[in-house]
Amino acid sequence: MKTLNKSFKIYLAFLVLSIITTACCETNYKIIGSGTFTAYNIETDETFTESSGTITGEFILEVILDTRVVGSILNLDLMTSAYATSCGESFDNALDFSTLKLYTNKSFLLDGQVIEENSNLINLEDLNYIDNSAGFTIYFEDAFIERLEFSEEVYDFTFEIKTSDGLELENSLQLSFEIE
Repeated sequence: MKTLNKSFKIYLAFLVLSIITTACCETNYKIIGSGTFTAYNIETDETFTESSGTITGEFILEVILDTRVVGSILNLDLMTSAYATSCGESFDNALDFSTLKLYTNKSFLLDGQVIEENSNLINLEDLNYIDNSAGFTIYFEDAFIERLEFSEEVYDFTFEIKTSDGLELENSLQLSFEIE
Protein backbone atom coordinates (compact mmCIF):
# COMPACT_ATOMS: atom_id res chain seq x y z
CA MET A 1 0.00 0.00 0.00
CA LYS A 2 2.89 2.36 0.79
CA THR A 3 4.41 1.67 -2.64
CA LEU A 4 1.10 2.39 -4.33
CA ASN A 5 0.68 5.61 -2.33
CA LYS A 6 4.25 6.69 -3.16
CA SER A 7 3.74 5.89 -6.87
CA PHE A 8 0.52 7.90 -6.90
CA LYS A 9 2.29 10.90 -5.32
CA ILE A 10 5.09 10.76 -7.88
CA TYR A 11 2.55 10.51 -10.71
CA LEU A 12 0.58 13.42 -9.26
CA ALA A 13 3.77 15.51 -8.95
CA PHE A 14 4.64 14.86 -12.61
CA LEU A 15 1.08 15.65 -13.64
CA VAL A 16 1.07 18.98 -11.77
CA LEU A 17 4.53 19.86 -13.12
CA SER A 18 3.42 19.05 -16.66
CA ILE A 19 0.26 21.15 -16.30
CA ILE A 20 2.32 24.10 -15.08
CA THR A 21 4.82 23.84 -17.93
CA THR A 22 2.06 23.27 -20.50
CA ALA A 23 0.21 26.37 -19.35
CA CYS A 24 3.27 28.38 -20.34
CA CYS A 25 4.01 26.52 -23.55
CA GLU A 26 4.31 27.96 -27.02
CA THR A 27 4.49 26.15 -30.33
CA ASN A 28 6.99 27.63 -32.77
CA TYR A 29 6.35 27.49 -36.50
CA LYS A 30 8.32 28.54 -39.54
CA ILE A 31 6.81 29.60 -42.86
CA ILE A 32 8.46 27.48 -45.54
CA GLY A 33 6.44 27.95 -48.74
CA SER A 34 3.79 29.80 -50.73
CA GLY A 35 1.06 27.32 -49.81
CA THR A 36 -2.36 27.56 -51.44
CA PHE A 37 -4.00 30.54 -53.11
CA THR A 38 -7.76 30.04 -53.28
CA ALA A 39 -10.69 32.06 -54.62
CA TYR A 40 -14.18 31.61 -53.16
CA ASN A 41 -17.08 32.78 -55.32
CA ILE A 42 -19.60 33.78 -52.64
CA GLU A 43 -22.55 33.96 -55.05
CA THR A 44 -22.18 30.37 -56.35
CA ASP A 45 -20.29 28.73 -53.46
CA GLU A 46 -17.56 27.65 -55.89
CA THR A 47 -13.92 27.28 -54.89
CA PHE A 48 -11.00 27.73 -57.29
CA THR A 49 -7.49 26.73 -56.32
CA GLU A 50 -5.50 25.22 -59.14
CA SER A 51 -7.81 25.57 -62.12
CA SER A 52 -9.11 28.84 -63.47
CA GLY A 53 -12.55 29.88 -62.34
CA THR A 54 -15.28 32.33 -63.22
CA ILE A 55 -16.29 34.94 -60.66
CA THR A 56 -19.89 36.18 -60.83
CA GLY A 57 -20.01 38.57 -57.88
CA GLU A 58 -18.61 39.00 -54.40
CA PHE A 59 -15.52 36.85 -53.82
CA ILE A 60 -12.70 36.16 -51.40
CA LEU A 61 -9.04 35.44 -52.07
CA GLU A 62 -7.37 33.40 -49.35
CA VAL A 63 -3.72 32.49 -48.88
CA ILE A 64 -2.70 29.73 -46.49
CA LEU A 65 1.06 29.36 -46.38
CA ASP A 66 3.07 26.20 -45.85
CA THR A 67 4.48 25.94 -42.32
CA ARG A 68 6.40 23.46 -40.23
CA VAL A 69 6.80 23.06 -36.50
CA VAL A 70 10.18 24.19 -35.21
CA GLY A 71 11.35 22.93 -31.84
CA SER A 72 13.59 20.65 -29.93
CA ILE A 73 13.78 16.96 -30.69
CA LEU A 74 13.56 16.10 -26.99
CA ASN A 75 10.21 17.11 -25.54
CA LEU A 76 9.66 16.09 -21.93
CA ASP A 77 6.17 17.54 -21.60
CA LEU A 78 3.78 14.81 -20.40
CA MET A 79 0.67 16.63 -21.61
CA THR A 80 1.52 17.36 -25.24
CA SER A 81 -1.03 14.94 -26.63
CA ALA A 82 -3.84 15.87 -24.25
CA TYR A 83 -6.72 17.49 -26.11
CA ALA A 84 -7.61 19.72 -23.16
CA THR A 85 -4.36 21.63 -23.43
CA SER A 86 -3.20 23.95 -26.16
CA CYS A 87 -0.23 26.15 -26.72
CA GLY A 88 0.12 29.58 -28.23
CA GLU A 89 1.49 29.91 -31.74
CA SER A 90 4.66 31.79 -32.52
CA PHE A 91 6.36 32.18 -35.89
CA ASP A 92 10.14 32.28 -36.20
CA ASN A 93 9.74 34.19 -39.48
CA ALA A 94 6.61 36.33 -39.31
CA LEU A 95 4.97 37.79 -42.41
CA ASP A 96 5.97 41.36 -43.23
CA PHE A 97 2.63 42.80 -44.36
CA SER A 98 4.30 46.03 -45.48
CA THR A 99 5.63 43.96 -48.43
CA LEU A 100 2.24 42.46 -49.39
CA LYS A 101 1.36 42.93 -53.05
CA LEU A 102 -1.64 41.69 -55.01
CA TYR A 103 -1.71 42.42 -58.71
CA THR A 104 -3.16 41.25 -62.03
CA ASN A 105 -1.53 40.77 -65.41
CA LYS A 106 -4.19 42.88 -67.18
CA SER A 107 -5.70 46.29 -66.56
CA PHE A 108 -9.32 46.86 -65.48
CA LEU A 109 -11.53 49.79 -64.53
CA LEU A 110 -12.40 51.03 -61.05
CA ASP A 111 -14.96 53.85 -61.01
CA GLY A 112 -14.12 54.48 -64.68
CA GLN A 113 -10.40 54.90 -63.92
CA VAL A 114 -7.90 52.47 -65.43
CA ILE A 115 -6.03 50.32 -62.91
CA GLU A 116 -2.92 49.33 -64.81
CA GLU A 117 -1.57 45.79 -64.87
CA ASN A 118 0.87 45.01 -62.06
CA SER A 119 -0.60 47.77 -59.84
CA ASN A 120 -0.70 46.80 -56.17
CA LEU A 121 -4.41 46.21 -55.49
CA ILE A 122 -3.82 46.19 -51.72
CA ASN A 123 -3.46 49.98 -51.96
CA LEU A 124 -6.96 50.41 -53.42
CA GLU A 125 -9.42 52.14 -51.14
CA ASP A 126 -12.26 49.88 -49.88
CA LEU A 127 -10.37 46.65 -50.60
CA ASN A 128 -10.18 44.92 -47.24
CA TYR A 129 -7.88 42.18 -46.05
CA ILE A 130 -7.37 40.35 -42.79
CA ASP A 131 -3.95 39.06 -41.87
CA ASN A 132 -3.09 36.15 -39.66
CA SER A 133 0.11 34.39 -38.74
CA ALA A 134 0.19 31.94 -41.63
CA GLY A 135 -1.65 33.77 -44.38
CA PHE A 136 -4.26 36.37 -45.19
CA THR A 137 -7.72 36.82 -46.68
CA ILE A 138 -8.72 39.56 -49.15
CA TYR A 139 -12.39 40.52 -49.50
CA PHE A 140 -13.88 41.78 -52.75
CA GLU A 141 -17.28 42.80 -51.36
CA ASP A 142 -20.39 43.56 -53.45
CA ALA A 143 -20.09 47.35 -53.00
CA PHE A 144 -16.51 47.19 -54.29
CA ILE A 145 -17.29 44.71 -57.11
CA GLU A 146 -20.06 46.98 -58.45
CA ARG A 147 -17.41 49.66 -59.09
CA LEU A 148 -15.18 47.32 -61.14
CA GLU A 149 -15.21 46.55 -64.87
CA PHE A 150 -13.24 43.57 -66.14
CA SER A 151 -12.81 42.53 -69.77
CA GLU A 152 -13.84 39.04 -70.86
CA GLU A 153 -10.32 37.71 -70.47
CA VAL A 154 -8.63 35.45 -67.94
CA TYR A 155 -6.76 37.46 -65.30
CA ASP A 156 -3.76 36.14 -63.43
CA PHE A 157 -4.00 37.30 -59.81
CA THR A 158 -0.61 37.10 -58.10
CA PHE A 159 0.36 37.78 -54.51
CA GLU A 160 3.86 38.49 -53.22
CA ILE A 161 4.94 38.85 -49.61
CA LYS A 162 8.17 38.51 -47.63
CA THR A 163 8.83 37.09 -44.19
CA SER A 164 10.96 38.68 -41.48
CA ASP A 165 13.88 36.39 -42.45
CA GLY A 166 13.73 37.47 -46.12
CA LEU A 167 11.86 34.47 -47.57
CA GLU A 168 10.00 35.66 -50.68
CA LEU A 169 6.62 34.03 -51.27
CA GLU A 170 4.55 34.20 -54.45
CA ASN A 171 1.59 32.34 -55.92
CA SER A 172 -0.87 32.94 -58.76
CA LEU A 173 -4.47 32.12 -59.58
CA GLN A 174 -6.39 32.53 -62.83
CA LEU A 175 -9.86 34.08 -62.74
CA SER A 176 -12.32 35.36 -65.30
CA PHE A 177 -15.30 37.59 -64.54
CA GLU A 178 -18.96 37.54 -65.51
CA ILE A 179 -20.30 40.29 -63.29
CA GLU A 180 -23.60 41.91 -64.21
